[in-house]
Amino acid sequence: NSGDARLRSRVIENLSFEDSQVRAMAVWALGRLSTPDEIAVLAREHKDETDESVIAEWQALGVKR
Repeated sequence: NSGDARLRSRVIENLSFEDSQVRAMAVWALGRLSTPDEIAVLAREHKDETDESVIAEWQALGVKR
């Protein structure tokens, strides 16, 4: 993780990637690149996620599911 917030848009794109492992790591990266308010907005936009590993990453960021 570079900590470079300029990469945030690429990370957000990966929240919709076909592979759930990529989506889970995108959520993890958001936790390092985004504010809590930004995370909350993105979590609402991706509330229909069904993969347990991705959901666990959202929960690790404090998002209730």
